Amino acid sequence: VKIRTGAGTNYRQKKVSEINAAGQRRCTSRNRNDYAVLRKGIDTKPLELKIVGNDIWARIQNGWICLKYNGNYYAK
Repeated sequence: VKIRTGAGTNYRQKKVSEINAAGQRRCTSRNRNDYAVLRKGIDTKPLELKIVGNDIWARIQNGWICLKYNGNYYAK
């Protein structure tokens, strides 16, 4: 899932260079100029949940990730 600056697709996606080293190791790419996307199967602890319309977002240490979007679930 993409790491964003806020809860919603209207917020920009973060670059790998904008997140901490532990988060970078969990991304699909470690290239600092690529967008930060968490690899499948990564465990993370939500710090906060937010419902935006029918979508569910979670704030993690490095930003916001989508748990449910347009009826599709991206996390267990």
